[in-house]
Amino acid sequence: MRVLQIALLSLLPLALHAAPPGQQPELTAAHLLGAIDVPLSAALLARFSLDRPALETFLADGKQARYVRLRALNGLGILGTAQARDRVAQALRADADEAVRAEAVVVLARAWAQRGDALALAALREAQAKQPPVRVARTLEEELARLATP
Repeated sequence: MRVLQIALLSLLPLALHAAPPGQQPELTAAHLLGAIDVPLSAALLARFSLDRPALETFLADGKQARYVRLRALNGLGILGTAQARDRVAQALRADADEAVRAEAVVVLARAWAQRGDALALAALREAQAKQPPVRVARTLEEELARLATP
């Protein structure tokens, strides 16, 4: 009986922080970026105050989960600004994580280059010329081929 009392008392701090019945806990920007089942949109980014500087912060934080960093890249692509493009191009050139660099290729190609953005296309071609790691090289090849196909 004493063991049961101790076990129940140990759960008390969790119960104090739980949301009241019928209410969901408040979602944060970090939760949104980490939510695999929630597609990003401009409206959601605005609702969660995920502007360019906030997304850049998530992207730059190497302690964040890879998925959160990839979603931050996609958020920058949704914003579609020149500053966002430049930050995605920087991730393509210099991020230590090969998966982030490969996703930067996709975001640059689909958010900017396919709309005729010459700077995005130049960043993709520059990355290809520098003989990137295999995963990045394959992604570059696929995206550049897709851009070349009418």
